[in-house]
Amino acid sequence: MRRCRFPALVVALGLLAPVAASGQTTSCPGADTTISASTVGSAKAAVFCIVNAERVARGLPALSQNDKLAGAAQQHSDDMVAKDYFAHLSLDGLQPSDRILAAGYSYGLTFENIATGQTTPREAVADWLASTHGHCQATLDPSVIDLGVGIAPTAATLPGQIGGTWTEEFGLPLGHAPGSTDTGPAAGCPYTSFAGLAPAKQPDAPASSSPPSPGGTATTPTTPAPAPTAAPPQQALTISLRHAGSRLTVSGAIRPQWMSGQRVRIVVSQGGRVIRHLGTRLDSNGRFRIRLSAPAAGGPLTVSVRVGKLRVTRTVGR
Repeated sequence: MRRCRFPALVVALGLLAPVAASGQTTSCPGADTTISASTVGSAKAAVFCIVNAERVARGLPALSQNDKLAGAAQQHSDDMVAKDYFAHLSLDGLQPSDRILAAGYSYGLTFENIATGQTTPREAVADWLASTHGHCQATLDPSVIDLGVGIAPTAATLPGQIGGTWTEEFGLPLGHAPGSTDTGPAAGCPYTSFAGLAPAKQPDAPASSSPPSPGGTATTPTTPAPAPTAAPPQQALTISLRHAGSRLTVSGAIRPQWMSGQRVRIVVSQGGRVIRHLGTRLDSNGRFRIRLSAPAAGGPLTVSVRVGKLRVTRTVGR
């Protein structure tokens, strides 16, 4: 998440997306549709809908869709995929504020959220809300009133490039009054569940019926009591770090049980500042391995790895 503030002027607003009133949940079409070239449009609308559903459910005003912010967001998602990097700062040296101003949006306050590897809009927004690195606070910032979403159907920097690359640009136009002053929802971050988005629909279970017994007398089937089972072994996440030159290798494994394809989120910080936020997936053996560029100087790197509810943090010296 990147935050930029400038002295406060003007800009046109888009249309408000319809969302549920506070205390209710809303279904956002496309929230659980896998991202692809043919679903990018519906995915953008779904992200916008989910963000507004979460804001309204927590007492914040819904955001307006802004085409200029959307253009800046789409440009950044496309650029990260085309040049295979994942960062707020582009390889051309452009900050989020540069992209937003170039798109014609004069702002007093702006935030940028980025993500890569998520396969659905629900998953992307869930990761932002669960983030401890400012993404949740940006999503629920009370001051902003505009949002633009840009999605590329390919995951920048990830092996296999499965999933999408997601960018959100939040804005308050220069000279415009903040949408709200309620900082409570952002202060409660992070969130591990949705307050406004309706749960994903589960397939209906097939109806079961008991055939009549001979002679036409109805019978009540009995089910034997399940045999006691031993408690499953506790999962553990182990990681190892290897730094050589300007490359950092992060590898690890889940034991003793895992699910092939489960998401692995990796955050690399230096001096208290997040410098990389990326992800990969467990292979069929419950392992993962990813290589990334590391800064040439600046002190030790802190690497935080999360798989489901498991999290491990390690520091590699220089």
